[in-house]
Amino acid sequence: MAVAKSLDGLLDDPTVKRILDRTQEMRGIVGDVLELNLPNLDERNPSSVLFKGDRGGIAVTDLDLFAMIGLMAQDRGVVNIPQYGRLRSKATTSDTIEFADDNRHGEVIGLVSHRSRLTQSVRIIDYQRGGRRRGTVGRPRTFCLVNDYGDLYNLVEGIEWFPEEGGREGIVGKLNGDTSAVQGVSFKHFVHPLRRVSLYGQPYLTARLLSDRIDDQAAHYRSIAAQLEVEGFKLDIRNPQFLRRIDFLYDHESVNEKNKQDCVRVDDVMDVETRLLIEPGFEGKYPNKGFAGFTHEGKPWMVTLDPEKKIEDMDDREKQFLYNYTYLIGRELTYVWGPKVRVIKRANELAFFKYGFKGNSLNPGDEHKPPWEVPDWQPGFRIPRSYQQRKRKDDGTLEPTGTDIHTKGPVDWNMMRFNDHFALLYRIRTDLVSWVNPAAESSKTITLYD
Repeated sequence: MAVAKSLDGLLDDPTVKRILDRTQEMRGIVGDVLELNLPNLDERNPSSVLFKGDRGGIAVTDLDLFAMIGLMAQDRGVVNIPQYGRLRSKATTSDTIEFADDNRHGEVIGLVSHRSRLTQSVRIIDYQRGGRRRGTVGRPRTFCLVNDYGDLYNLVEGIEWFPEEGGREGIVGKLNGDTSAVQGVSFKHFVHPLRRVSLYGQPYLTARLLSDRIDDQAAHYRSIAAQLEVEGFKLDIRNPQFLRRIDFLYDHESVNEKNKQDCVRVDDVMDVETRLLIEPGFEGKYPNKGFAGFTHEGKPWMVTLDPEKKIEDMDDREKQFLYNYTYLIGRELTYVWGPKVRVIKRANELAFFKYGFKGNSLNPGDEHKPPWEVPDWQPGFRIPRSYQQRKRKDDGTLEPTGTDIHTKGPVDWNMMRFNDHFALLYRIRTDLVSWVNPAAESSKTITLYD
């Protein structure tokens, strides 16, 4: 079957080639991929219906909350959440101080997506939180917008929005000519139903591949840092400003379902999981670099390490510099760049799960197809052992596989093969369990008030 040229030739795309090359720097690649997926209100003409509510006129829109939060993050808009009910049990670090439970307010950082649930949350600098160690006020915190079922979350209503100057008119003006009559915007969708076909598009597939690259690179550097920690190495940076930045960027909360306090068990949780099968896959070796701290001018002091020298042959000074770099870059990939790309990936997968099938079906063969040419889905596929069990050698390549590569793993994947070197897989997970707030339910809308 014919395939759109942008998909058939995806592996020849310059950005994709950079992703597959382990020698390429991650920072520039992430920026390029995010730019492909950033919301652009100039290209949107959302519909709206104005009605009178308890707090004045409310514009109900089909503009998706995903795009709205993305725009707010770009403009560093401020929100206040008068009352909030956690989806899961409270999970904070020992360094965190909670000043109050109500009126959580601060600048919008962006969105956070769960790896294996449909949950989506907004992340803000919460000025009702602080740090004990350094006496700081304002720490990152996430607030759930979409529950485990992929529906809008009911315990986050009443959000108050304080946009930058001109931001309100730009968004509300799209919905209703008389912005003075609008006291709030009510969102029906977290992701627009038409986003269901984005799973078949080049921007999603590129972001999906980049997510795999970030995981691969983060695991590589974390393993080196763990190896050096066994030898007794610790972070050797003495710059207070830098350490505060590290605390701020990497502060995160666990959403581990094993945290069961004040929660109830739900067994009917579902999720959509995707994979990319690409041969030959990632190539090359990740560079080992050294980070010695900062110069007197405050610039990062990077140290060149011999790329051919094995870790066991390095002296303690070189190992210390290597540990500083691998520890910090591993955390940056895991807690900064990984979540940024995962938001794009999971939003598209959520749209596919909720709107990508005909009727209420989630059965193979009932998928909505995009207007461009794509192959048919092939059900009953088992992921080859070459992608599940092959170990990476010292030079970064994978060990060769045996002849029988179709003998392991569940046979519940649906495969769309674009060419001999590239295929997309998905499956619907029905075996998930969550522990959630007993008051957590689905909501039809979420409203942002002025």
